[in-house]
Amino acid sequence: MKVVVGVDASGFYESAIRLLSRLKIDPLDIELLHIDEVPQSYPEEAFAWTSEVLDAMEKLDEKILSQAEHLAVERGMHSTSRSLIGSAAGLLMEQADVNHTDLIAIGSYQRSRIGGLVFGSVGRALAIGAHHSVLIAKGEIGAEGPITAIATTDHSRYSDQALRLLCKLKPLGIQRLILLTALDEAMVGSADELHIDRLREYFAKRGENVSRFMNAAGIPTEVRCVEGELDQAIKDQMAENNADLLIMGAQGHGFLKRLFIGSTTLREVVTSSHSILILRP
Repeated sequence: MKVVVGVDASGFYESAIRLLSRLKIDPLDIELLHIDEVPQSYPEEAFAWTSEVLDAMEKLDEKILSQAEHLAVERGMHSTSRSLIGSAAGLLMEQADVNHTDLIAIGSYQRSRIGGLVFGSVGRALAIGAHHSVLIAKGEIGAEGPITAIATTDHSRYSDQALRLLCKLKPLGIQRLILLTALDEAMVGSADELHIDRLREYFAKRGENVSRFMNAAGIPTEVRCVEGELDQAIKDQMAENNADLLIMGAQGHGFLKRLFIGSTTLREVVTSSHSILILRP
């Protein structure tokens, strides 16, 4: 699998490399990409690209990428590296397109709901605009240990395709996967208790069918069907199971809808404290 890892100067990328290592996806072809962004307060044409500035940037870039390469080697990964100048999110997506990459991986941190909206983030931009699957590692990621993951599904065709993609990736480091369906207001509506019971039975059977092929692919899977809103169900299940990773399919619904109305996936990217894998079949 081809992965582009965004290497930031603050070192958040280290969590992404550690999480990739613990997922145990084999083989991995990793490109470490460091991007020097022009400060947003300066028009690009007004920024002084003198030889001294470029030389200093090159030395700093070499140091940052050398540290990233060293960590990749420690984790048993073969990697190539390069640096570019421009928009971090834009160039990550562009390079992923050029290299026919399967996954873009970055490290990030929790933002407030308002902070994420006003100031934006690379993770948010990737969640909105990338055509590729995206891994966003948050916080301090331990170097070792099996992974417990929560995967959300509404058992739509797209959700099933996302889970099949997960099986194709063969993340052998996931030793426990909890397949979560939330019976929220959009699903239940004004249904009476009899119809809600039938919905529970239907989704339980669908979950059992999905778990069979997940187990066959080497991903131990359990099924959870809960009542309530998906955001709260995710929060509860992540905490209850001490989960390391949230996995979600991200079917596009148009840029403006995602930007102004938002989606559960986008809210999880911007405001949550846990790592997230966004699957785009």
